[in-house]
Amino acid sequence: MTKINIILSFDYELPLGGINKPFDECLFKPTEKLLELSQRQDFPVTLFTDILGYEKVGQSYPEEFAEPFRQQVQEAIKEGNDVQLHTHPHWLNTDVGDYEFFISKDYSFESFEAQEIDKIITDAVQSLKKICSDVDNNYRCIAYRAGGYNFEPQEVVMASLYKNGIRIDSSIAKGYYFASGISKVDFRKTPNHMNWYLTGNSHGDYTIFEVPIATIPKSPFEVPTRFKMKKLKARAPENRGRMIHDDFQPSFRDKMRELFSARMLTVDNFTYETEYLLKILNYNVKKYGRDDAPIYMSLIGHPKSMGDYSFKLLEEFVDKSRSIYGESINFVTYSDVYTKLYQNGHK
Repeated sequence: MTKINIILSFDYELPLGGINKPFDECLFKPTEKLLELSQRQDFPVTLFTDILGYEKVGQSYPEEFAEPFRQQVQEAIKEGNDVQLHTHPHWLNTDVGDYEFFISKDYSFESFEAQEIDKIITDAVQSLKKICSDVDNNYRCIAYRAGGYNFEPQEVVMASLYKNGIRIDSSIAKGYYFASGISKVDFRKTPNHMNWYLTGNSHGDYTIFEVPIATIPKSPFEVPTRFKMKKLKARAPENRGRMIHDDFQPSFRDKMRELFSARMLTVDNFTYETEYLLKILNYNVKKYGRDDAPIYMSLIGHPKSMGDYSFKLLEEFVDKSRSIYGESINFVTYSDVYTKLYQNGHK
């Protein structure tokens, strides 16, 4: 049977549009709960670490934010979890006031020149390595998730990532569409494989293995999300801050396209049931598990958006997946995937 490899990945970041709770409540306490669950239930997680946010906010709050951020990332590594690179370029031109963010519109790398992009990525990789290498001399920064899933301009970004040692991307969610006034992501056309390589050479050669966020096409018979959110509001996590896109609304055309966007395998959505997550998993296994070759897919979450129900959902998903698929399923990290690829001659 196909070997199923799932990476439980979490974007480790503050609410990007502004916070209404202390840093501890916004990020560190929910992440602590995630790491405790990981240890208790014996599965590793990957923290995609928003290193640019760490540096920008940390300049204003070195003791209250930067130091506990660094310590928590290091503790995650000590406990056997993975830490990899996540970037939100808007932080570079965002001002941080008294617990308030004055948001830049430079949300994606498209706002920057090629040389600037290369420097941003190079500095970000080095900054993350410095934090992680203090507790793991063998640490390697080998995987990436783009902020807001937006890695355009692809040729420039991927070439720089590859040059800096990145060999795995996990930014793509098949069939997903999102747009706001400052960003657009369109993954409605992707290769008909679970995994594939992103390649190019116009700004330097790169060959990067894609581990997508698992998705399922949205059913036209689904109850609209706004109705489910109202009915199930008791499950919702506490409001810790604003989304960055709240101030930059999409066009009517984009809103219509978003209605049919694919559903991600995520524990952020409190309207989901465990059975729905298992449905997404089974859909991908049936569609892409065509032979004995292993498949790799990601579940995504954000500690800033997780409450008690999210952790319950995560725990049940892991337990039931193990019960259904037995020895055919593994919960792994991107570093594990990298080791497999490297053993097979990928560099």
